[in-house]
Amino acid sequence: MMKGYFDCARDMARARNLLNIMEQQCKDGARPNTRTANTFLRGCLQLGAVEDAEALLVRMESAEKSSGEGRDSASCAPDASSYEYVVTLLCQALRFRDAFAVAKRGVMRFGASPGSAAMFLAVARAAALRGDLE
Repeated sequence: MMKGYFDCARDMARARNLLNIMEQQCKDGARPNTRTANTFLRGCLQLGAVEDAEALLVRMESAEKSSGEGRDSASCAPDASSYEYVVTLLCQALRFRDAFAVAKRGVMRFGASPGSAAMFLAVARAAALRGDLE
């Protein structure tokens, strides 16, 4: 359903509403898992919803720390792909410093993965586009 909101309807508001409803469910099966969260992050990437993606990643990170017990947070922990989506989105917005910080958090959490190099390359490209070569 969420993928349809992004791919067909291109409706960020409905996708955001669906995610919020899922996050507030008491039943574990109704709450979003990492795959659902990554679908939302891919949709944010398609539609340029930087703030929504950042907010979801923060909720996912806090769910990992609290084991998903809070009703107002995502019930799943991020995976390496979650970080890659958010880094790519931040780089598209030319927010390379924020992207670098997210990439570092992802590498600290998961170690080097196939997408690690791509994240840091995207950060370097965004910095070059902004003219910040330090």
